Amino acid sequence: MTNPFYNTQHSPVGAFASFTLGALGANGGLGLELAGPAKENFWIGCEDRDSNAIQVLPFFQATGDAEAQFGVEAAKSLRIPLLPFAPSEITRKLSAGHDTWLAGDMRFTLFTQAPRLPDPELEDSLQLKCGLVPAVLCEIEIDNRKGLDCRKVVFGWQGSDLQGAMRCVDADDTVGIAQGLNKGFFGASGTWVAGQCFRIEDIVGAVRQRDVGRLRHGVGAVSALVAEVPAGSVSVLHIVACFWKGGVVSSGKSCNYWYTHWWQSLEAVAKFALQVSDNLVKAAKETDEWLSAPGLSPERRWMLAQAVHSYYGSTELLEDKERPGEPLWVVNEGEYRMINTMDLVVDHLFFELERHPWAVRSVLDQYLRDYSSPDSLGLTFRHDMGVANAFSPLGVSAYEQPHLQGCFSYMCQEELVNWILCAVTYAKASNDIDWLLEHRKDLDECMASLVARDHIEEERSIGLMQFDSDRCEGGFEITTYDSLDQSLGKARGNIYLAVKTWAAWLALAWSYEFWEQETDASRAWSYAERAGAHIKKSFNKETNMFPAQLDGSCDSAIIPVIEGLVFPTVLWGKAMVKEGARFAPLLKLLRKHLQTALLARCRFTDGGWKLSESSNNSWLSKVYLCQAIAENILDLKDPENASADRAHLAWLMDPENAFYAWSDQMLSGKVCGSRYYPRGVTAVLWVTAFPK
Repeated sequence: MTNPFYNTQHSPVGAFASFTLGALGANGGLGLELAGPAKENFWIGCEDRDSNAIQVLPFFQATGDAEAQFGVEAAKSLRIPLLPFAPSEITRKLSAGHDTWLAGDMRFTLFTQAPRLPDPELEDSLQLKCGLVPAVLCEIEIDNRKGLDCRKVVFGWQGSDLQGAMRCVDADDTVGIAQGLNKGFFGASGTWVAGQCFRIEDIVGAVRQRDVGRLRHGVGAVSALVAEVPAGSVSVLHIVACFWKGGVVSSGKSCNYWYTHWWQSLEAVAKFALQVSDNLVKAAKETDEWLSAPGLSPERRWMLAQAVHSYYGSTELLEDKERPGEPLWVVNEGEYRMINTMDLVVDHLFFELERHPWAVRSVLDQYLRDYSSPDSLGLTFRHDMGVANAFSPLGVSAYEQPHLQGCFSYMCQEELVNWILCAVTYAKASNDIDWLLEHRKDLDECMASLVARDHIEEERSIGLMQFDSDRCEGGFEITTYDSLDQSLGKARGNIYLAVKTWAAWLALAWSYEFWEQETDASRAWSYAERAGAHIKKSFNKETNMFPAQLDGSCDSAIIPVIEGLVFPTVLWGKAMVKEGARFAPLLKLLRKHLQTALLARCRFTDGGWKLSESSNNSWLSKVYLCQAIAENILDLKDPENASADRAHLAWLMDPENAFYAWSDQMLSGKVCGSRYYPRGVTAVLWVTAFPK
């Protein structure tokens, strides 16, 4: 991308942590369990060839006269000028596994991984430890072949945590700079020297003059690692950004981070991460190879990479002290930090099935055990499990409230449908048929609940939701599109949720057929037929579209009507949608609907996709999902595809948006919610082969 100054999250798997970097100024940072970037100063660079100044990347702002708080004047005897590289001197390349800046004689790279993780409940291997080490590998390469003297390399940091002072660390084989016990940067002893002063210039000056007495001033707020590269050579140096948090880290459930099985301190994490640096480089390369499908446009390649980085920044792998040895997977909801939001779980599904399918099982089991309960219509599931490491009481979400007709109301129908779709798709895709068999009775309850939410009297059923949960207490249920208008917000009668419900009936039918339960399979097929027939009946031949509300009360064109198609395709392959198939007529109408919507109604002026023609609030994760479905299932390619992708990328790169790395909700191209968000990994469907 031409503008290199945007934030990206560089995150270990399962540590709810991020080394965020890229936006100009003090706008990145080393964050642990935060809702956004930590806003910290970094000085990353080296002396120029004449050793007259330190040239650094522009990820800092002026710190002022730090000594003034002590009522003294600043000492100047050791100063060396600090010069930021000009923006025109910097180039950057981002991929899913690498983030590289080039400036002058320096290359600075951050390596991150999207590893295939074995099930922690079954394995304690080097592969698992490398995949879960709470560290990010940094590499600095200095080309000093034209230099006549040794040059100092500097990695400086000023933390923003008010609860802990900066400190220098001399540990076993490592040297580091840290803030408190939870985060820091480390390199190999003998290569790096750690210093702490009022300014980065003071640290480099003390190293140059070998003035050890002035190298570590405990009241200084700035720390740095400094190394030296010889003249006439190219040197490659490693640093690891590390996180560690011990003990109980959550309320409601007493949980610890899984990685504390192996490492009992920040320093122990650093030692291991440096020892396995070659493994981390290899894992980053494998990540790039996995996500570098041929034919993927540069815009999509960048958006996918940015989304993958942000997803891992929201992940946690915990262990509940009441269930020792059982992994508890969490994906926090970006800036909102809600725990395992169920209507995000269903969208993360496709990515997680590729990398760590056991995590899907972990979340489904958690929901069934602790965050499901019957209402007057039957079994249903909560919206989330709590917020910001505070687990809600059993059967309660942090989000849902009664008496409402919009945001914060209940999502009983949608979350029931989501759990069914996730459960059956997980079992099929991961071949975990034993798990599905264990949950046969649970799926029976789910089907009974779907029936009751339609109509308990079969002759009056339509295969779709007709009743709101009594939990609403006079309000009505909503969908995941809670902040949109009536075209997508209300659950009952919504065409988006209707097609997803149809898909849930098909998932149940697949399960019962697999178990050779002919009666139940026949019943599930019957309800799928009713749902499909009722949806088809609402198609307006004059407009060539489905109305947003089946009863015609809202006739806005919406794109997410096609979302549910991904699930039967995963279960049966494209045989489900080919000419002459059971539901081919419905698919033909959905394709026609999307064609009509994309022609004019569901477009912004820049060519980007509007999820609803009547709302300017469009969500990129859902756009990516629907793009993949349109192209791979409906065989429909947007004729304005290139301009749409450019528009979507431009939304993320907008200066007001770029601070938050990957964000979801865009109001006419400006971020309006769901910042620092994980759900963009729906873009994995751009590169993942659909069943034939």
